[in-house]
Amino acid sequence: MTRQEMFNKAVRGLRSQGFERCTRKAPNEYKDEVCVYDDGNGKHCAWGWVDESTWSYKEARDTVDNLANRGVGLAASLPYEDRQWASRLQQCHDKAYDAEGVEHNLRQFAKEFSLVFPED
Repeated sequence: MTRQEMFNKAVRGLRSQGFERCTRKAPNEYKDEVCVYDDGNGKHCAWGWVDESTWSYKEARDTVDNLANRGVGLAASLPYEDRQWASRLQQCHDKAYDAEGVEHNLRQFAKEFSLVFPED
């Protein structure tokens, strides 16, 4: 799968949920919520939309690089440079505060990596 194809899957999936973040209640008292690949209610993070095998992966705030090191899903087959790129794609979701931030981050990511932002 090319970077453009992975990006398209992430954008289209996130758009289908209104660019809302995919989170669940944090397991500690320091944060209200944490990002997850799948919330169990139909929302996914950016990488969750790219790789459906992460939907059953329950570790919160894990990175694509960690997924690769554990042999989880598509990440495990990506070369190092593509894993780093995929981690940056994941951060478009994880580092946003709201839906507008997710979309903004994805558009900036597209510019940075010379990707076409899918408008459909």
